[in-house]
Amino acid sequence: MSARRAFADVAKDVRAVLDAAATLAERADEEWIASLVESTGLSREGVALGLRVALEREATDDELRLFLSRVRPADAVTVVLAANVFVAAARAIVLALAAAPRVYVRPSRRDPVFARALVQALDDPRITLVDEVVAHGGVVHAYGRDETMRALADTTGMPVWAHGAGLGVAIVAAEDDRALTARALADDIVVFDQRGCLSPRIAFFVGDPAGARRLAVSLVAELDDARARVPPGSLAAAEAREIAAARDVALVCGEVLGEAGAMVAITEVEQGASCMMFPPGRHLVLVPVASEADLVRHLARFGTALVTVGSADEGRTARLAPAWARRARLGSLQRPRLDGPVDLRDVWLLPPAH
Repeated sequence: MSARRAFADVAKDVRAVLDAAATLAERADEEWIASLVESTGLSREGVALGLRVALEREATDDELRLFLSRVRPADAVTVVLAANVFVAAARAIVLALAAAPRVYVRPSRRDPVFARALVQALDDPRITLVDEVVAHGGVVHAYGRDETMRALADTTGMPVWAHGAGLGVAIVAAEDDRALTARALADDIVVFDQRGCLSPRIAFFVGDPAGARRLAVSLVAELDDARARVPPGSLAAAEAREIAAARDVALVCGEVLGEAGAMVAITEVEQGASCMMFPPGRHLVLVPVASEADLVRHLARFGTALVTVGSADEGRTARLAPAWARRARLGSLQRPRLDGPVDLRDVWLLPPAH
């Protein structure tokens, strides 16, 4: 296995990738944006928003030192990308470069446009685009469905750094400014139409149900306003049916405000029971809880599926979020620091021989 790389070398490589990605975004023409719209399923405005707010452009030295400490050296890395967040290729490639002198990138078959363009723009002989994963003496960094990553470990015989399914959760307190909270939640929900593992899918409201309902009314208004500025992308027929089915479940459990494309369900959840969730598509489940102690018990039920926790109060987030979750301010969940992978769970899958 390769030795851990020197900080200066990693920092140089990281910034080269970030510069190339930023240049792609700045020089994006109508034809390229149209190809991203087709491959991602986002609206044109949704693609532009992702490039503007979620594409990593800079990192401090302190962030990069953390970044390097979270990477396991390897002789080679194959990066297997998912289709959910098209700009995720930039972070994935720098993680691989920090780990190994040889990197193979297999873009998502459904959404290859950004990843291919970035590798071609880098024109780095250490980085090669591939259509298939071929076994070598290194490891796989994989993103996407849990079953896909388990299959990669089984079929390639290589260890897999598994960045699997996950979600974001928001924490709101009754004393938080309602208008600012609704705006921040809407900002986090709209990016990538909730398809990323940082997207908030559930919000817990520490307070009474009436306060939760007032927040829901404000959030629906913000989502409606956002829809006018950044229209949602296209939905497959099956996705639309899943959202409609989730709405029916939410109506049994509580109340639903808004319409398709901007729905907020208010549901009370008994301790020990699981929270319902909408499929991705700009919808939120809002759960009133009586106390922070109740909230902590709810969060524990998510286990490591919980990738990030957001709140308006950093002290509250630090106090309540589990150790493995990212912590962020509401409105910034989709802008994680470049200090490692987006998810900090550090899950490795070993092939059967191990």
